[in-house]
Amino acid sequence: MEASLLGTEIDRLYLEWGLEAVHGLELDGAQATPMHFVEHGPEELVLEALEAIRVECGLSEQERKN
Repeated sequence: MEASLLGTEIDRLYLEWGLEAVHGLELDGAQATPMHFVEHGPEELVLEALEAIRVECGLSEQERKN
């Protein structure tokens, strides 16, 4: 369980570090900010953003597993 929590925290740090802006998405009637997006955005879209950040960082699926 501790490893899962650590993985979730690492994912959040990637998003906070790598997500500069969110364009064209409103959450709760206002333009989404990166932090609001991470905390309240659609889960599938947040995971897609996380994957894009990881790809840009050059980490392959195999490297992430290690």
